[in-house]
Amino acid sequence: MIGPSQNLLSMCMGKSKANLEDLTFVLERIRWYRSQEIRALMKHFQEHRMDMLLHFVHPTHGTFWVGREGTVRTRAAARRFLCGQGEHRRKTDADRMGDFVPRLLVERIVIPNQVLTPSLCDSILQQAFKQSRDKFVSFKHFIPCAMFRPEKTREFKIGPVHFQAHDLFLERNRAALENHRREFPARRSPENASAEDSATQEKAVAAQRKFADSMIDGVLEFFGEYSWIAEVTIPDCDPKISDQQALFLTHSALDVIKLMLGRDYSSQFRTAYERDIHKMSARLKLSLSDGKYAIATTHGGYGHVQGESVVDAIFNTNGFFIAAACWALNQCAGFSSGPSLCHRFMDAVAWHGDAVSEARLAARVIKLVTAIEMLVGTGEERGADGKVIRGVTEIVTERAAILYSDRDISLDEARRTLKRIYTWRSDLTHGSKSPNDENLPAVAIEAQEVTRLVLLSGLDFFVSLPNPDLTTKELKLEFDELERDPEAKTRAAKSESRPIGDHSDLNSRTKEQSKNHPGTFGEQRGDEIPSCPGGRPAVPEGFVQFGQCGSADAAAQCSDLGQAGG
Repeated sequence: MIGPSQNLLSMCMGKSKANLEDLTFVLERIRWYRSQEIRALMKHFQEHRMDMLLHFVHPTHGTFWVGREGTVRTRAAARRFLCGQGEHRRKTDADRMGDFVPRLLVERIVIPNQVLTPSLCDSILQQAFKQSRDKFVSFKHFIPCAMFRPEKTREFKIGPVHFQAHDLFLERNRAALENHRREFPARRSPENASAEDSATQEKAVAAQRKFADSMIDGVLEFFGEYSWIAEVTIPDCDPKISDQQALFLTHSALDVIKLMLGRDYSSQFRTAYERDIHKMSARLKLSLSDGKYAIATTHGGYGHVQGESVVDAIFNTNGFFIAAACWALNQCAGFSSGPSLCHRFMDAVAWHGDAVSEARLAARVIKLVTAIEMLVGTGEERGADGKVIRGVTEIVTERAAILYSDRDISLDEARRTLKRIYTWRSDLTHGSKSPNDENLPAVAIEAQEVTRLVLLSGLDFFVSLPNPDLTTKELKLEFDELERDPEAKTRAAKSESRPIGDHSDLNSRTKEQSKNHPGTFGEQRGDEIPSCPGGRPAVPEGFVQFGQCGSADAAAQCSDLGQAGG
């Protein structure tokens, strides 16, 4: 019988062999390109145009072509190597590391005419890894966002993401940006230019100043179209990874806000870099009866709600939930693997957030049910004989129904609701239902509300568990326990202890109840979730939805109130 250490050794040997095969192939391609005459090389490039683009220039030995397949192989070897590098794997861009490999092959094998051995192969990959790490840098990212209109609250934080009103961002950063504008030409100018080059240098400085002006003015103009700027700091890593991580965290923070508010009040919340977002949109149609045009314009950059009411809904009405969600997001912010339940919850929130901004109803329903599956799914259950005992559909709908039920919604009613929504998702996915079905709008509205409450109730359930870092098998056992006694959730709702997922009473939770709640995410890392009152996530009184305005006069009134972002 092969033990764990032997399995690991076999795996490592397999990776080393695959790396040697890939680098040997790349080496052969580099040598083949160098051996070709110009005419043969040009003919090859005419037939394989991508190969011509994938090359590098050595400072003393000229151009070396790697080709498309060679580039694919070097990057595959880099990914394979990074699998054993812990958190550095998440900090390193495998493509960048792979691009260092051909240069090292040329310098260490081709030029000195050496043979590629397994030890040299490992050494080259180690050196490429080191060179890629030398390019690591830390950044503070500024990401424009379309949300609600800022009023009294000028800044707030969701996990590691600091949102600040646009004018506050300018107040803090304009001086540094203007200083960058002035210093840019000086940094680019040669230090020891001769007198006869002074005229050329002046032209170069003028061109650099013009370029600096266009860059700074372009940033200020673009950022000026958005009411909020997200600020997030990413520690040392590859610049490409840093960009990706900053956008991921900002999207996740916006998804948390969407979960707190619901679709009616957050469907327009986005970063500036997402498609289908415009500061202003317009619609035009011509009446065939009287020949007159009907024109409508909306300003979508701010969302359709009043600012301060949104802040109250996020941080006060939903205090417990926002604190727990922010803690989960913080655990997913670093490059080390955080608790599994935090990642599971944030993945579900991402699907929900995507659904909130999805305009197509069929796609929205599919994404919403996927969010539920991501939260409660642990795979199908099989018996000792390998036969399926319970399928994914039955498992997901039962667990989601338990989370959705409360004092106002019986478990039987919740089961019927979840089964109906899940059936719609399956029918849409497999083509049994048309995406233009007349009943789909009502289904989408129901699915939106049910999914939101299931996710919040699921967050509450995860918080109740003593350990946030469970394997899928361990989480299944916790869900099994909940399924064996689903009425325990209802009984808890009637008791003095804080009920899991109870969303029937907006003000049912107190600080003392939160303190007495057994087990929190934060206990595992020494963090404390702030104890805040909360309950059924709901939109506070005084909200006016723009879509409820039924006439041009009513729409104008909404615009006057700042509801339409005008």
